[in-house]
Amino acid sequence: MRYFALYILLIIWSLQLHGQDMIADMPEPLLSSDAWVFEGTVVKQDESYTDSVRLYVYDLLEPEGRTLYSQLDSAGYFRFSYQSGSSVAASFYHGSKYEGYLLLEPGETSSLTLDERKKSAEWRWQFGGAHAEWNNDMNMLSDSTRFYSLYRQVTGQWRRYTESEDEFLFKETVAPMQQDLEERIWSSSSSDEVKSFNYLASKLYYLELLSGYAMTLNQMSIQRGMDRSVSSVFYRDAVKENILQYNALLYSPMGNHLKRYSTLCNEQRGSHFSYPKFLDKVDYGIKGLQLIHDKKLLTERQLNAINQRLPELYDMILSRNNYLRESQLEAMRNPMYHIRYIDEESKGKDVYFDLIDQYKDKIVLIDLWATWCMPCRVAMENMKPLKEAYKDSISFVYVTGETSSEDTWRQLIPDIKGEHFFLTDKQWKDLCKHVKVKSIPSYLLIDWEGLIVKQYTGYPGVDTLEKEIEKLLAERRKLSSPLEKSDEGNDDVEGIE
Repeated sequence: MRYFALYILLIIWSLQLHGQDMIADMPEPLLSSDAWVFEGTVVKQDESYTDSVRLYVYDLLEPEGRTLYSQLDSAGYFRFSYQSGSSVAASFYHGSKYEGYLLLEPGETSSLTLDERKKSAEWRWQFGGAHAEWNNDMNMLSDSTRFYSLYRQVTGQWRRYTESEDEFLFKETVAPMQQDLEERIWSSSSSDEVKSFNYLASKLYYLELLSGYAMTLNQMSIQRGMDRSVSSVFYRDAVKENILQYNALLYSPMGNHLKRYSTLCNEQRGSHFSYPKFLDKVDYGIKGLQLIHDKKLLTERQLNAINQRLPELYDMILSRNNYLRESQLEAMRNPMYHIRYIDEESKGKDVYFDLIDQYKDKIVLIDLWATWCMPCRVAMENMKPLKEAYKDSISFVYVTGETSSEDTWRQLIPDIKGEHFFLTDKQWKDLCKHVKVKSIPSYLLIDWEGLIVKQYTGYPGVDTLEKEIEKLLAERRKLSSPLEKSDEGNDDVEGIE
């Protein structure tokens, strides 16, 4: 037993040696206003997968990441291009089964051929262009060897882990799992740079698990009218290494939070974390982009200061500021979209009635959609001529819920003329349950009395919608004509009286 214990200690010491002495750090991200390009081809295993792909960019200079979409053409080709201001990491998705992790470089092109017929990751993911070696190495790793594997495993069963409300039992359970993950990472056949990145990022995610567990216990105690704080001993082994100082972590999903995270750790854990100096260098640019993100125009003085401190990003920030100014001017000149609300307390079938009651005596076409739904957005483009033709006859209403990012929603809706609702997750589910909607996009054509006369799952096409709208308008005209004659007759009778 004593020899076994020594063996375990040797393994732990070996892992710590790796962590302290064998880190192959990465260079600082490049700053540039040039756009990066990511393009390639998806060879589908069958026709069951979506005809679009998405790219989630972990933006270092923006407060949040950004989701980009691209349709696959008939040959499976896709293309993304975006100004992120720096080198960035991104996750690539096709359907729910295929997920890749890659680096992108401003001013350069990265490429991918994803052959979903191949069983081996080594042959399935083939990257080219900028960062090709790193991207190929990273995507040859199995999911169980990537930095996020333990985090996803534990958070996927969070309720089971929090039932005991015993932080040290939680740590005793998760710490060996973290050590196993680190051992798998260092034993992999990938490059030292990819090993180091996954090791550092896994340590950061381990610290995030501990912090999340402590926060969960604290919230549960507050709900019972108690105040409970977790001992700093709980974090001891997680914070004894200054892991946040490495540039490699700037390429992790939490890269733009490292400065804030190190401050919190130092204040609450008594640790001594530093963060990459890159974040201080770009701090003024981050603040400028935050203002633009919050729909606040930068002044000439602020723009001049950015030009002096961060000339590499000036063109990009100026371009975004000008775009915001033009968008605001356009909205003032032509306010063709409106945000509407229903009571936050509304629930059940009342969600539907509280919504349509705002359109009494009107014909309404409701579009149930989401910002991440590419077919929804393609259908919106196809419907533009229809909306223009019937803009004075019916109300076009767009409804989404919290599965969409509210920030992304606010960025998109100025280009979607109509009435817009953003529901809570519960209200969205209640509405879909009441009108029996199970997938999006879905469409509800509603008459002037609030009755659903037609319902479509999936985009039915302009011709079908136009035909049904014309039928409703004709019926409305037919009903209103006799009423007008009757009113005229009543006027005559009143005159005689």
